[in-house]
Amino acid sequence: MGGMLTKVLFVEDNPGDARLLDELLSDTAARNAVVTHVASMREAEKHIAEHATDVIVLDLGLPDAQGLEAVRRTRAAAPHIPMVVLTGLDDDSLAVQALQEGAHDYLVKGQIEPRGLLRSMHLAVEREALQQALAQQKRELERSNSDLEQFAYAASHDLKGPLRAISHLVQWIDEDVRMTASADTIENLKLLEGRVARLSSLLNGMLAYARVGRTEAAIEEVNIAELVDAVVDLLELPPGFIVACEGEMFTIRTYRVPIQMILKNLITNALQHHDRSAGNIVVSMRLLDGMAEIRVSDDGPGIPPRFHERIFVIFQTLKSRDDNESSGVGLAMVKKQVTENGGRIWIEGAPLERGTTFVFTWKIAEPEPVTQPSSR
Repeated sequence: MGGMLTKVLFVEDNPGDARLLDELLSDTAARNAVVTHVASMREAEKHIAEHATDVIVLDLGLPDAQGLEAVRRTRAAAPHIPMVVLTGLDDDSLAVQALQEGAHDYLVKGQIEPRGLLRSMHLAVEREALQQALAQQKRELERSNSDLEQFAYAASHDLKGPLRAISHLVQWIDEDVRMTASADTIENLKLLEGRVARLSSLLNGMLAYARVGRTEAAIEEVNIAELVDAVVDLLELPPGFIVACEGEMFTIRTYRVPIQMILKNLITNALQHHDRSAGNIVVSMRLLDGMAEIRVSDDGPGIPPRFHERIFVIFQTLKSRDDNESSGVGLAMVKKQVTENGGRIWIEGAPLERGTTFVFTWKIAEPEPVTQPSSR
């Protein structure tokens, strides 16, 4: 059994119950454990402040702390030490509240075997260690995201100035030598101009990716069909392409800008990677338990299943950027937006058939509470 117990604090005012735990921990499974018994909350708080403790076994009927007060005071004194409640109070409601206040388990005296208590203590230690590890990972992720945002801003502001200067220089050189330069020189200048534009696009994409979820916005009623129309108007579709809504479209409470950005990226992606001079893109949706499921389907060449995860990774593209100018940020940003809003995104498409469908779920905001007019 994992979760070594070496220092156990037993907060119990009944000497008989204290002896029972001491005898339990003297067996082979926990023979190295040192049990400290205190009979009041005041003594427990003092011990916690002065000594290292691996796990706390807490009674809820102490002379100076009863019920949830005992749990709260213990948690306040030892926020990161696992706690198991062992009490004579057989109360389901109290048990739920104790767990909500930070206890790892709630055991009733007379209803738990000694081995069961020992197992509960070990699991409490392991669970607390896992929670601390997850909390540390979360802090590291938040720090990493903050570093990414700062880097993106630095890249955007510090590098775009010199990049603009390089772009101007390329244009000036092109103007100076175009009449006398060879075809190879003109082609190389064109390639250089394209690389500068690509780098500028990458910088803009990095900044947009880092800023996902960082801006304040108001929740509003958003008609998805109207939003699709607005996106189409912004894109100016190439001749031969049609974007249409299919089936019932709904109005949902949400943030307008993020979902508009997602639709714009998905429709742009379908247009950009289509392999024919004409095509159809269809947007449909349905509502599922507080979520909107939105589908963007195209009749393009399709995406092989082995690439379904890769394309959501930042800076990843399926084609050479010489064949298709793309920053590799758009779909990564889409996934980040969807995840930030509590949804997920995936791809549907038969391996041997044309067409791709991007499907994403989007959390719908709760309706605003109705305010009753005050009576005078």
